[in-house]
Amino acid sequence: MSAFLSSKKLLSISVLVLLMYNNTRAQSTQKFTFELPESKVSYSLYNKISVLDIRKDTTSMGIIQTGAFNKNTKVIAKEPLDNQFNHILNALTDSIAKSQELLIQIRQLSFAEVTGSFKENGYFYLRAGLYAKQPNGYQEIKTIDTISQISSGVDVTKALLQRGSETVSGFIASNLNKVPAAPKIYSYTDLIRIDSVEKRSLKVYNTTTYADGLYLTYQSFCNQVPDAPIIVTNNFIDYTMKTPGEKGKLKKVKSDKVYAVVYQGQAYIATKYDYYPLKKTNDDFFFTGKASAMPSTVGMITARVFFGILGTLAASNAEATFEMKIDHLNGDFVRIKEIVDPNAGKYDYN
Repeated sequence: MSAFLSSKKLLSISVLVLLMYNNTRAQSTQKFTFELPESKVSYSLYNKISVLDIRKDTTSMGIIQTGAFNKNTKVIAKEPLDNQFNHILNALTDSIAKSQELLIQIRQLSFAEVTGSFKENGYFYLRAGLYAKQPNGYQEIKTIDTISQISSGVDVTKALLQRGSETVSGFIASNLNKVPAAPKIYSYTDLIRIDSVEKRSLKVYNTTTYADGLYLTYQSFCNQVPDAPIIVTNNFIDYTMKTPGEKGKLKKVKSDKVYAVVYQGQAYIATKYDYYPLKKTNDDFFFTGKASAMPSTVGMITARVFFGILGTLAASNAEATFEMKIDHLNGDFVRIKEIVDPNAGKYDYN
């Protein structure tokens, strides 16, 4: 009998835990609707809009913090984005708007919040493109790649969500009177695989042989035009790589002063921590190396990295090792996952 009671008690506890878990999960999302703009745009060329959402995770709009304990809460769309963007366009246009059709291509759309020692930081990241629909395809009107930051000693959630609404509606509103900026016509399939289409015009993504030398910027690395030759003395890991400086003297190269180097055909990304070998997989460049775990107050560039964590807010330690991907549009480092092996990313220089 006691064994039966123990089993029954255990079952009750298990059910209670399961209910608590499901309740916690149910409370871990917040539905979001973009606020509608109050001002209209006269003489709009467009009165229809469709949405092409090519984000890797179309179910999430990032993470905000809710409640007294700043619980991480996933932001999800209250209704389909197609409906929401049509509501925005209807609010922006009047009866004399022309009947052309827009397509908005969403590549990144994400909220995030981080609590610091004395304040909260909120970020909204939007990367998108607006295209005019033509009989034979789509023409680009304008693209946007921006991060908004809000900081406050009190809760920033409401202001952050409002900023996201204003950024999206402002981007659409500012282009309703504009005709396409470029003659290139994209097919719908091109827009779905826009990353691949863009990479075909970047030399570094279309070669298996990399030019030896030092690259000060992503642009020079992308074009495979070194900014200076390099001379390696002793070994690579001791930072003894040098490049001819002023008046022909050898000058030691610090990893935080350059973007990348190529030595004996192997490309290495350069960070303030070290040089890390680049590996190309499935048309993307990856490396494993150290990075500051949380975004700094300098904000905009480092926040761009932090949105690559795909829904989580990285490790708590100040410096962590991550697998990272190169953003082909600007050369930024997009974090994929944290690596716990302290030797990860080390290269063999022998």
